[in-house]
Amino acid sequence: MILRPNVPAANAAAAKKDLAGYYAHIAALDDALGDLLGTLKETGRGLRTKRWTYTEDSRGPWLMFDNDEDPYQLKNLAGDPARARLRGELAETLRKKREDLNDDFRPAGDILSRWRYLGRNEV
Repeated sequence: MILRPNVPAANAAAAKKDLAGYYAHIAALDDALGDLLGTLKETGRGLRTKRWTYTEDSRGPWLMFDNDEDPYQLKNLAGDPARARLRGELAETLRKKREDLNDDFRPAGDILSRWRYLGRNEV
């Protein structure tokens, strides 16, 4: 790594270490954003209770967070077998809410194809 000439020689090692950490962090964020954008190609629905955040995409449960224990939503519990009953309850609550709103919840690709959005019959 080449530092700018205005970095004092006495600080060069620390600056290189800090910059390496910064660039590693940026690379990780880029990967996470790429994963998120890939997932957002599908539509999703969700709900938030006082304690829980739950979302589904066209394939089923996607995200489930305990807002009390994990306020930054870092641990996705959607696939946790110990939470299967709760996941089912949240899914049923979401299904009823969609039913009340006459929301047939289909993947984005189906909707775009059906309406030939932007003149294309593909996503």
